[in-house]
Amino acid sequence: MLPDTKEPPAENPAGGSPVPPATLNAASMVSMPAVPPIVTTVPPIVATIPPIVTTIPPIVATVPPIVTTIPPIVATVPPIVTTIPPIVATIPPIVAPAVRAQRFLRLVEGFFFLGIGQCAFGFAQVLVNELRLRSRDVRPSLGRHRPHREPCTKHGNDEERANEILEHEPPFLPGTCGRQAERQASPRAGRSHGSLAVSILRRHPRPPPFRLLPFPLAGRASLSVSSASMKKLLNAPSDLVKEALAGMALAHPDLLRVQFDPAFLVRADAPVRGKVSVLSGGGSGHEPLHGGFVGRGMLDAACPGAVFTSPTPDQILEATRAVDGGAGVVHVVKNYTGDVMNFEMAGELARDIGIATETVLVNDDVAVENSLYTAGRRGVGTTVLVEKICGAAAEAGRALADVAALGRRVNEHGRSMGLALTPCTVPHAGKPSFELGPDEIEVGIGIHGEPGRRRAKLEPADRLTEMLMEPILDDLPFRAGKDVLLFVNGLGGTPLLELYVVFRKAHELAAARGLRVVRSLVGPYITSLEMAGVSITLLQVDDEMVRYWDAPVHTAALRWGV
Repeated sequence: MLPDTKEPPAENPAGGSPVPPATLNAASMVSMPAVPPIVTTVPPIVATIPPIVTTIPPIVATVPPIVTTIPPIVATVPPIVTTIPPIVATIPPIVAPAVRAQRFLRLVEGFFFLGIGQCAFGFAQVLVNELRLRSRDVRPSLGRHRPHREPCTKHGNDEERANEILEHEPPFLPGTCGRQAERQASPRAGRSHGSLAVSILRRHPRPPPFRLLPFPLAGRASLSVSSASMKKLLNAPSDLVKEALAGMALAHPDLLRVQFDPAFLVRADAPVRGKVSVLSGGGSGHEPLHGGFVGRGMLDAACPGAVFTSPTPDQILEATRAVDGGAGVVHVVKNYTGDVMNFEMAGELARDIGIATETVLVNDDVAVENSLYTAGRRGVGTTVLVEKICGAAAEAGRALADVAALGRRVNEHGRSMGLALTPCTVPHAGKPSFELGPDEIEVGIGIHGEPGRRRAKLEPADRLTEMLMEPILDDLPFRAGKDVLLFVNGLGGTPLLELYVVFRKAHELAAARGLRVVRSLVGPYITSLEMAGVSITLLQVDDEMVRYWDAPVHTAALRWGV
């Protein structure tokens, strides 16, 4: 081996302190024979160095002139060198200017042999696992354990154990196991289904002592065992909204009609001649908002988009035409960029064909000023209150401008904020929209799973209620002696038992500020699929708002006074 002589520190061209020699890693210490004397006489063959050399970053140009004495042996390196991983091109800038020719060659040689060694080790692991599987006959057991139509009964700790074991199994085993074994496409497709997790658990009392490469081989199907697989009552995600609309039409034929192309719902007696119509809409997944509020005393039409997706302008335009009774149409729009843009476009198209429209924009969420989907505050719980009060005013024969002005006043006096205990799973995604730890909550969550003000630890219900009520009460100058409507809303996965616990504390906090809770609403009325959580909406009401709130309403989700 070459003696590890110490070189004097290189001079810094810019002046100042000398540049310290670079610290070499373990790969640079690979031994190599001494460089022959021919080093000083580089033959012309050096000009034939493979083109890959020209791709070395410009920083190579700063390598000291000694690099030009690289032995001609470099040119004789087998062509396989051209396949050295791109990591060589990312050698830290501090290395190239400081290393001597011998050390640079050692570094390259080390990477080369390290790569070959790891590949050989990986293939050896695959071979050993294949031989082990053949000797233990795991594959035939897949068909003998249980037919796929019978659900697997091994869950919980067993499934976690299966996940741990499968981390050490070859990535090309066929099949998966969650609650039920599902075969993936693979060269062995066609064998009967079975519970892979249970089969492996029986044959592996403890994990093998080594792991496979973290990537599957080409042409093989990787296997996955998930303990958090999506479980929903649906057939196909693409058909979910259409089939739900068909179900609503069958369940409430006396209240509403459904149009499928484009999709929207209208009240059964629409259009009502001479009456202002109220129309709202937004992404599906927030039921009963908006379709559940179509009927007498509330909405005349609702436009459902795909899950968490705005309805399109043609949906909104066709629904507007379907309910126009000659007195105009009020569009109630939650402040999300897609909703605002599409409703604005539909409103312009409607006015072009002679239908008068007004827009009421709801932006009541005090949690954040701007979010992933909005410019300004999000529209959340106050939307339900605007739709009810505007719907009753329209039912009473109020003019278009009056109904819209009333809706805007409701929005101005309403404030909301929510928190999530768990995420939700969008059917098309098949996995939770965000992650929360076992003892974590998201304070200020949006109804699409948008992040809130902060991530916090789970606390008792009274403290969580204070976290929501304090920003609400501080945002709007609710004055002592004023009347309010208190709305405690479930986000989809929270039972009423818990919502009433929150309502009790929210009522107490409102009373402590001198507010009189004269009206209330408790329940899951604007949800986020199956998300567990709660939102609180506080509306400072006047006599006109209370009168229209109390007016008769008959919809699939709200009904009183009839």
